[in-house]
Amino acid sequence: MEAIISSRVKFFEFLQERWPIFLQRRFPSGSDGLREDPGAYDLRQPGPADLPFDHEDVRVYMDNLFTDGLLAPTSGISRLAVQGTWMAVGVTGVPTESQTERLRKLLQLHEAQEPESSSDNHEWVHAALRWAEIVAVRWAINGVLGSSDIGKFDFAHHRMQERFRSWLTAHYASLQSLSFLPRPVMLHQVPRYLAHRITAGAGGKLAVLVVDGLSMDQWAVLRQQMRNGRSWVADESGLFAWIPTLTSVSRQSIFVGDPPFFFATSLDTTRKEEQHWKRFWEDRGLRRDAIAYVCQGLQENDQALIARVRDRVDRPRCSVLGIVIGTIDQMLHGVVTGTDGLHASVRHWGQRGGFAI
Repeated sequence: MEAIISSRVKFFEFLQERWPIFLQRRFPSGSDGLREDPGAYDLRQPGPADLPFDHEDVRVYMDNLFTDGLLAPTSGISRLAVQGTWMAVGVTGVPTESQTERLRKLLQLHEAQEPESSSDNHEWVHAALRWAEIVAVRWAINGVLGSSDIGKFDFAHHRMQERFRSWLTAHYASLQSLSFLPRPVMLHQVPRYLAHRITAGAGGKLAVLVVDGLSMDQWAVLRQQMRNGRSWVADESGLFAWIPTLTSVSRQSIFVGDPPFFFATSLDTTRKEEQHWKRFWEDRGLRRDAIAYVCQGLQENDQALIARVRDRVDRPRCSVLGIVIGTIDQMLHGVVTGTDGLHASVRHWGQRGGFAI
């Protein structure tokens, strides 16, 4: 209880691991094999294997958890076994049908909880995470989506853009004054947050991975590929970039640890990122050989980048590492098939496993 209550990540992993067990115990004839020994399920989070997801106080939340992508449907039981029940949302089925249904539910949730110009920054971050899921699903089924669903998506997109523009006009200037705890609010606060973790005694090495050009909806696509393995657990949130949202401004903000005003002479380049990164950590007492920076070169393949990263990580004194991954950015410059084609490329990249390594 102490672990899953204090950690959002562990809590959802705890639920994710128990969901297939719940279904298999209730529909043994439709499962891929019922195991009586909880240890046989290879649970990473300790605790009871069988949870009462059908309890009235729990069931009411389950639909939204799957719709929002916080939990992933299982393939460990036949869709036919749960067809017509409330549990069907948590079981993979015919991809286009289940995804179309999910898109409609996501749009309904978005409409019911859409932030306004008076909402705070946390509400907009939550809306952005949900909208990323909406965009990812919408383009995954682009070829079979009806005109009515496309119209609803386009209307919601336009309305949110207008509301967000009004919100930015009224509130953007005050974001930089907000605290970076418990989570960063703007890009330049990322290294300060990491520095706080080191001061607070966080063990091991810390790294910032900047995937250049990766939008939030592309992340939703990539994350699904990562979920197919068992080695990744993501505690997701969002923060605000500096405007204009140019690569040279956003990336430098991360590595400098200060607003763009403090690196005004290099706003149009990323060449000083390593220098900025090392100066930030040296100012906080780290030795130079404890700080590393690796940027993927133009046309450098993933394996070559991974080899360079491992070389830095394996150095005994290395404790903080900044990494820039350029694969997605290179995809962006070569895409000719639109958003759905780009998502397909990101999905393929994730399936190849380079990012997971």
